[in-house]
Amino acid sequence: SFKDARGPAILVYYSPALMQKAGKTNPAGAMTVLADVFRKARLLWPLSTEAEDANRTVIMRIDVLKELDAADILDRDSATRFVIVKNGNNDGQVRQATTESLRDLDKRMFEVLNFKQEDDLQRCWTNRGQGSPSRLHRQMTLISRIRNLA
Repeated sequence: SFKDARGPAILVYYSPALMQKAGKTNPAGAMTVLADVFRKARLLWPLSTEAEDANRTVIMRIDVLKELDAADILDRDSATRFVIVKNGNNDGQVRQATTESLRDLDKRMFEVLNFKQEDDLQRCWTNRGQGSPSRLHRQMTLISRIRNLA
């Protein structure tokens, strides 16, 4: 019902382009990337039951990822990382950042994408106190099945 509505919604702009390019050779890898983008975006824009948030959409741009193969995204060297940066209340984007440049960013305004979904999912659920261990187990089982399809 509308009284239980939560938001903001998250729209990952260029996600079809990412799936066409990276998903062509590694669909599980491309889904891993998108899953981490959604998870980290939700950390920057948490769910709220406030009416203004329930009717709001955050646009997350992934321009920097859309033309890359999954291997180029997943197998990054340690000197550069992909990060989600919160540009405002309703928009953010994925950027490349060096380890040094991360020190200059406000820690409340970015999340590092690490694409290690099991570790990240476990931390997200336990730190936020959301869900249950059985729900976490079902999600991790689903991730394993997706990986095995590739």
